[in-house]
Amino acid sequence: MARPLVVRAPSWRVCGRKRRAAASELESATLRVRFVSRAPNDKVELRLNGEPVLPEGEISPDGWVTYRPEPGLYCHGDNALSFRVTAGEPAPTETMSVGNVELIVDYR
Repeated sequence: MARPLVVRAPSWRVCGRKRRAAASELESATLRVRFVSRAPNDKVELRLNGEPVLPEGEISPDGWVTYRPEPGLYCHGDNALSFRVTAGEPAPTETMSVGNVELIVDYR
């Protein structure tokens, strides 16, 4: 089993009690991730603060995928994203990696 890639984002200011507080402040949050060096048919498991989040669709040809985690999954303070390739063929020369992470937040 592949080790997940964990990205810690301490600048995100949006986990039990802290999640409820964050959920009351967020209307929605769209998480966009760009994967690089991916192989065809790659499937990626994303977890936000340990909870699985399903993508809205497939990885686009330019590597972007959109997620819309429930507001209650975000914490005040640090939030952890982890990624794991769960299907697809290994890339011939490089391991798939995360190129960009964007978080678009709408507050109440």
